[in-house]
Amino acid sequence: MRRTIESIEAFYKKSVIDPWGIDWRGSMQVRNFFYRDFVIRIAKKYFQEKKQLVILDIGCGSGVLSAILYDVLITNFPNISYHAVDISREAIERAHTYSHRDFISYRVVGQNFKDINGGPFDLIIGLEILIYFEEIEFKQFFNQLKSLLSSEGKIIFSSNIGINYSNDAYIDANILEKNFKKYFQICEIKDLYLNSYIDMFEQKFLTYAQGNGVIEKLIKIYLYSPIIPHVIHILWNRWSTLKIPKKRNRAYLLL
Repeated sequence: MRRTIESIEAFYKKSVIDPWGIDWRGSMQVRNFFYRDFVIRIAKKYFQEKKQLVILDIGCGSGVLSAILYDVLITNFPNISYHAVDISREAIERAHTYSHRDFISYRVVGQNFKDINGGPFDLIIGLEILIYFEEIEFKQFFNQLKSLLSSEGKIIFSSNIGINYSNDAYIDANILEKNFKKYFQICEIKDLYLNSYIDMFEQKFLTYAQGNGVIEKLIKIYLYSPIIPHVIHILWNRWSTLKIPKKRNRAYLLL
């Protein structure tokens, strides 16, 4: 993996709930609702007739998004078995404390998620975890997930992707999709257009928001609001091309 378990644990210790601010940043609220809407649409489309839905959430972190997904799924599928795993013990401890521990089964697993067991799962969800893998590790991971799926199971992945572009935070879309196609059929793709805004503006505001002065408090109010990130996503959704913007978050449905 691209990051050690020790570095991930240390990152979690810097926060109360989630080190990325998934529980409070406005841009993360837009992101959470984007994933929520994508997941529930797929579940309704493919699993409406199932009496029980068995779900595996890989890389659940502190469980903030897992709880959101569980809440929307349980309203449509009354009989859900929701399993969530992460390699970080710190993250799972937060999940047990803050995120529906009575309804979601949280568990720590080993590096590269190699010791995931159970199933078969109807829906496997892995949101923003692929950036932690080296390309050479995809083969083992994807084959493992295929072995965990039910006969009609589906996989939802998402990742920061670059259009003919990559770095430590972004996977080149062409490389990622080439690897997907070796093991799965890509059935749907949907993009979220907040990455350029976060990289260029929000990260700077986050550094300015340290402290309790008037200006810092105003910046925090701005960061809490999802309005501007939502509008930016809507505008880019209208204006985007196949190549612009080159940074985006992409959700995939795989069969």
